[in-house]
Amino acid sequence: MKRTFRAAVLGLLMPAMALAVAPVTTTHTTEADFTASESDGVVVWSLGEISLGAATRTILADQAGVDAVTAVASAADGTLYVGTAAEGRILRIAPDGTAAALADLDCAMITDLVLDGPRLLAATAGGPAGVYAVDVGSGAVTELFTHADVSAVWDIALAGRRLLAATGSGGTLFAIDPDGRAEAIFTVDQKVLRRLVTTGQAAFVGTGEGGLVYHIDLARPGYPSRVVLDADEAEVVSLVVDWAGTLYAAATNVTTATPNPPAATDGGRPVGDTQAAPPPAATAPAQRDEPRDDPRPAPTTQPAGQPAAGDDGGEGEQGQDDPAPQQQQPAVQPVQAASAPSVTATARGRRSGGDGGGNTVYRIARSGLVDAVAKIPETILSMAYVDQPTPELLVGVDGGRVRAVDLMTASTGALAEIDPSKVTALAVTADGVVVAGTTAPATVLTTTMAPTAQGTFVSRPIDAGQIARWGSVSIVADLPAGTGATVAVRTGNVAEPHERTWSDWSAELPATMGWTALEVPAGRFAQYRLTLTGKAAIVPAAVPIVDSISLVHQVGNLAPQIDALTVEASDNPQKASTGAEPLRYRLVAIQAGDPNGDTLRYDLYYRPRGGGVWIRWEKDLEAPKTAWDTRGVADGAYELRVVATDAPSNPPATAQRDERLSRAVIVDNTPPRIDAADVTAVANGVRLTGSFADANRIASVRYLLSGEDVPVVAAAADGIYDSPGESIDVVIGDLEPGAHALTLEVRDEFGNTAHRTLDVSVQR
Repeated sequence: MKRTFRAAVLGLLMPAMALAVAPVTTTHTTEADFTASESDGVVVWSLGEISLGAATRTILADQAGVDAVTAVASAADGTLYVGTAAEGRILRIAPDGTAAALADLDCAMITDLVLDGPRLLAATAGGPAGVYAVDVGSGAVTELFTHADVSAVWDIALAGRRLLAATGSGGTLFAIDPDGRAEAIFTVDQKVLRRLVTTGQAAFVGTGEGGLVYHIDLARPGYPSRVVLDADEAEVVSLVVDWAGTLYAAATNVTTATPNPPAATDGGRPVGDTQAAPPPAATAPAQRDEPRDDPRPAPTTQPAGQPAAGDDGGEGEQGQDDPAPQQQQPAVQPVQAASAPSVTATARGRRSGGDGGGNTVYRIARSGLVDAVAKIPETILSMAYVDQPTPELLVGVDGGRVRAVDLMTASTGALAEIDPSKVTALAVTADGVVVAGTTAPATVLTTTMAPTAQGTFVSRPIDAGQIARWGSVSIVADLPAGTGATVAVRTGNVAEPHERTWSDWSAELPATMGWTALEVPAGRFAQYRLTLTGKAAIVPAAVPIVDSISLVHQVGNLAPQIDALTVEASDNPQKASTGAEPLRYRLVAIQAGDPNGDTLRYDLYYRPRGGGVWIRWEKDLEAPKTAWDTRGVADGAYELRVVATDAPSNPPATAQRDERLSRAVIVDNTPPRIDAADVTAVANGVRLTGSFADANRIASVRYLLSGEDVPVVAAAADGIYDSPGESIDVVIGDLEPGAHALTLEVRDEFGNTAHRTLDVSVQR
């Protein structure tokens, strides 16, 4: 049952600061929210939960001539066999942790190791590529398989009495019989068979280019094949089979993988298991020959991933529900493989060509249905399956992590953080111990999957945007008996936390019922630290799980900010001028905002420019725009003033305001003066003269003769209408003899118009 614990930071942070604005709650509850500044011993799951990670133990480090651990196999007595890169050395690690060299195959890389009774089968790449048998007692090496066209054997697996070898260069799968005969049974156009796993009478192979997984029927003549996965990614880097016969394929682009971002939405949790219940005995997959109380086969002891090298990197996985293979007789001499393969497979019509994608673990059910069970943030290098305490896939990645994929909840998380940068090999021993091999530097680590006793998670800084008072913190967690969770908070005013620029951590606040005061200084940034404690001594281990954490902050009330006050003359109070009427209105637009997001109200004032009493003509305006009707004021120059206040969102004592003045606003509602207007007769027409004046600029002069529809623009005497005083001297010719009426129209820049009509007589 989930219990809710809330720990409060009440109002002791800034006692002098009164409530100014509404508090803001920051809640972290998704994988993306829980992006750590630093963490130690905790797991962030893709469902947005934090729990304790697995404790690890380093059993091998700093081996001369070893650059990478590329394969791991485990014997029933706990002895580990480790394949390496650089010099192709095989190491033996005794149960007491003592390490010694078993054999040196003088190759670039040991790509896979498979235990077969008293001998260890080793696949190699680079140098003398092939398959070799190593006596686990003496270390004597016998060559089993080589081929002139094979530059790498990336994976091997036992299928009954035969050994299968997946190769690069030619992309061929070879079957090697106990009598030493090798047969090429399958070839693909992709040129590289990267991964191999067997189960029952079937083999599954994954390609190192094209992102394909093939199913090969080993029981039928000709070994018919079909594609069971066409991944978006280019490379299938691992294949494992669980106890129920479900196949899992890890696909990536080792050199160009696109990172998958963490989950950023809170979609809740799945109800029930995502895996089907174990099938009844009558329908269970084929079991090993020896009787077992547990209907499931023992966990595989095969390695589950190696690094890329050359065209690919290799890892092997013995089929987990194969019939128990018969022990092979050691080959007495090297066997050269047959040259002609039995089956050639070609995949056509690829949907993506493996050009894109990120890092995906696919699940291929026995029915053939495929789904993406997990998206992994980093490049996948290795994978293994465990079924205790719950079914999980363990994924080794580039970045020094072993990620767990919980097959019951479809959640993923970094189970263990490892200092070396690449987890290149994973294996599970018969008693459930997980073995991880790494690169840069080369180490071997183990974990029993038991959680660490304590872990910490330090969040990334939370930015309030301004100096803030940090109020309460709330934790929602599952805390089984014997476990605990505490939180501490610190604040600062620079983005990067540092002990010299940030406050000290507050006291640890237990996640128990009730509220507890925590004193931290005000600051723009805050950071929390979760400390989880578990109880690994009980079975199953008790682990605390934090589901979400919320922090409430409140910034001081900041004044509104008026960025602009613009005024535009118009003949319409609702919109810009149409040009048809005098410009009696001034459209006022306010550009303003509030740092706190408060609601604003506006007061507007006017006064004659140069001084005088401010007269308010708008009060508590909600919209940042209005129209000023200037017909109620005298002509002249004015200035407008806007006052913005955040009073609707704050108590009167803490409300803030900002002011801004407009540029000069000219009011002119008076038509121009026509000081003089006269017409005199000239040949076949008249001469029109006039002079005009206005407080502002004369914009145009036009005349209209009786009987005409369109007025004519009269040119200014000086060629431009650009001043308050203008005159015209225009000859109007080609008039018919007789009497005419001429209407004169004078307009100023604000659309005010004056008219005068003159009588005109034209002689014959």
